[in-house]
Amino acid sequence: KPIIDPNLMYFAYYEGEPIGFFIMVPDLNQVVRHLNGKFDLFSKLYFLYLLKVKKICTKAIGLIFGIVPKHQGKGVEGALVNE
Repeated sequence: KPIIDPNLMYFAYYEGEPIGFFIMVPDLNQVVRHLNGKFDLFSKLYFLYLLKVKKICTKAIGLIFGIVPKHQGKGVEGALVNE
């Protein structure tokens, strides 16, 4: 199942041209630790409850990051990460 949230994908444009991107995924370890090592049917339902209803997942992990070589070293990297 897809876990990438569209709100965690950032793209940088300069004069209408894409020059960089930063894609993150939710840190599901925050949710999995509440399952106590089990992943039976009840745990799967509890996992979805924690993820969708309680919204316990508040952190993200940077997965893919890229800048066009022409624009590297100009602060685009920092702007994407701080977004």
